[in-house]
Amino acid sequence: MASSCLVLLMLTALVASSSASTEWSTCNRMVDGPFLAKLARGACIASCIVQNCGSGDCENRGGRPTCVCNRCGNGGSTRCSEMLLLYLIILFVTFLVVRQWRMRQNLPKGPTPLPLIGNLPQIVYASMKTGGMAKGIQTFQKTYGKVFTLWLGPIPSVHIADYELAQEVMVKKGTKYADRYDVELFNIMRENRGVIVSNGQYWQEHRRFALHTLRNFGLGRNIMEQKIMDEFHKRFDDLEENRPKTGGKVEAHYLLDLLVGSIINQLLFSERFGKDKEEEFSEIKRMLSSTENIGVIEMGIPMWLMKTRFLKWRYDKIAAPTRRVLDFVGKHIDNKIQEVDKGNIELTEEGNDFVEAYLWRMKKDQKDGVEGSFDLFGLKVDLLDLWLAGQETTSTTLMWAVILLLNNPEVQEQVREELLKITENGNRDLSLNDKPVTPILNATIVEVQRLASILPVNLWRINKEDTVIDGQPVCAGVMLNAEISLIMADENNFKEPEKFNPSRYLNNEASDKHVVPFGLGKRACLGEAMARAELYLILGNILLRYRLKTEGTPPPAVSKNPHGIINHPHNCQFRRHASCRNSCVSDDLYKSVTHQGEKEVPHLTSLADMLCNRIVPWNLIEYFHSSKMNCQERDESCINAFKVAIQLGGSLGDIFKDQKITANVCRNILKCIE
Repeated sequence: MASSCLVLLMLTALVASSSASTEWSTCNRMVDGPFLAKLARGACIASCIVQNCGSGDCENRGGRPTCVCNRCGNGGSTRCSEMLLLYLIILFVTFLVVRQWRMRQNLPKGPTPLPLIGNLPQIVYASMKTGGMAKGIQTFQKTYGKVFTLWLGPIPSVHIADYELAQEVMVKKGTKYADRYDVELFNIMRENRGVIVSNGQYWQEHRRFALHTLRNFGLGRNIMEQKIMDEFHKRFDDLEENRPKTGGKVEAHYLLDLLVGSIINQLLFSERFGKDKEEEFSEIKRMLSSTENIGVIEMGIPMWLMKTRFLKWRYDKIAAPTRRVLDFVGKHIDNKIQEVDKGNIELTEEGNDFVEAYLWRMKKDQKDGVEGSFDLFGLKVDLLDLWLAGQETTSTTLMWAVILLLNNPEVQEQVREELLKITENGNRDLSLNDKPVTPILNATIVEVQRLASILPVNLWRINKEDTVIDGQPVCAGVMLNAEISLIMADENNFKEPEKFNPSRYLNNEASDKHVVPFGLGKRACLGEAMARAELYLILGNILLRYRLKTEGTPPPAVSKNPHGIINHPHNCQFRRHASCRNSCVSDDLYKSVTHQGEKEVPHLTSLADMLCNRIVPWNLIEYFHSSKMNCQERDESCINAFKVAIQLGGSLGDIFKDQKITANVCRNILKCIE
């Protein structure tokens, strides 16, 4: 209120200065332009009135216009230009205060924002105090209810934290809230292209094309399951081959990233990341990880401010990886076009991969004379978005699953027991057709997605017209979002939401409908069906084969970057401990097979695991049963391995199925076991 009065006083003084007879030549020379000179003099007069000195004026002191009060003579050290700057700042701040006050009358309640910086100090404090962005925002939910407003700088954002209300707004009225808010940082090098940040007809065309193309590739059908399992087998065959070198230790993050990345890359480029291309994948991963370093608060900073010399270093750090990724996919597109030009690839509507289908669409539009939105730059951005959405979210969720199961071994054992039962002790792979009979695995995956909540803050939508949400007005043009991280931590729907408890869905304490990791409404993840298939098949078949353990204390189930746009868990190494596909094999019995004393022997571990999985490594059998060795000289652990195999298989015929074993070897094995 005081600022408003001061501005009115300044404007009054400006009018008074216009009729004064003082010579303005000095101010005109020293301050740029007669209008600014009058404004500077008006600022001086207003300042003197505030000081109860009657009035004041600009005088020439030392060759510069200086504000001097007529009565007290103060202000001799203050230039008129400085007074002008001061009052322009006051005018600007007053404008922001009045604007905020007027907008707050038409927005849901929330913490009181400060001019220009909004609620950023409160958000930062709450996030630091609670240990994460999602938990920080949750503190405002507890104070202001299921819909509230936070100001990111001068920009208001409305947050919905209730499932039923989110369904009403984002699903039933989804058309009104389908457009993304223009977050300038996300549009760096994108030019409003792609399927994540684009809007209007462009977004509709490209989302529809992506969905149609992925369905043609078998998304949600058996062919997709086959592609996932083919890559799964190839990746884990490589692990078993390297088992003697690694001692059974697995770098979880790299394994899961490479597995999921190879699946998505086959859909996009018809190429998997074999041993010869693992370094290429690592480079892509580094670039994509760099694009995720945007903080939630940074998304509210205007681009003009990001490009100032104070923040340009940060702008460059964010923009550079996006450029590198676009250049990278551009090279792959060029290679594909060259193959088409050479006649090695024939473009069809179905295509062998996303790039071929897109190039066919471009060619069709050109042939039909249609000036469509499909061009090479649009293809680059679509590929970038599909990579981010298809690889990073799924691999991160799987990593969270590993961490949570390492910290909750009793849940892991319940899942393994269920899987072994329905697959006849692991004699076949887990299939998507098994979903109806795996309630424990299903509940575990749902709980992993809920607790991981890998997007602490969703990408905002824009409210295009004045509306009312939960009885509170929401004016047009503001950011709007259903916060799935808050919805999935709602104490009204989840008792003790911070705990990992899959059984809550089995005993009807909670409903999985309230777990919405893929979003709501028209902007829900377009790869949801594929992601669900990957999570079920990959996690289920890992647990079917292996009991996961880690040396020492498991890593904590907390985010390593709680203030970023994606919640990444800590990395870990796990050991494929007791991978016999039967939970009746005790840890002590397994240890007797794989250890000499307290020391684990890698080749014995490999032998035991292969025997338990009905896989006999012929070279190891030849080694342990060569003519140079007699029964007494053979390692006791090897004998125990065959004993375990017989317990599980029932007969040597089952164990050595499809293997060509000489009668002499069989006699020696039987003699040792007896």
